[in-house]
Amino acid sequence: MNILYMMDGCTRCHKAKKYLEAKGTPFTEINILEEPHTASTLMELIGEVYTPVFVTDKKILKGDEILEYEKEAT
Repeated sequence: MNILYMMDGCTRCHKAKKYLEAKGTPFTEINILEEPHTASTLMELIGEVYTPVFVTDKKILKGDEILEYEKEAT
């Protein structure tokens, strides 16, 4: 399951979301402002509270790294 951690008003988050949608990449969007408990999840995953973060079964990408993401072969 792919997850995009993002927050309102974040231009990088918006770019990442549009990029993934254009690539046809399925993901669940989690807004960290609406679900504050996810801050602890991000701390466990990457050691900081940061957006955007895209988590797949194989990778954790943050910021502009997401704009270089290509779907893994299934």
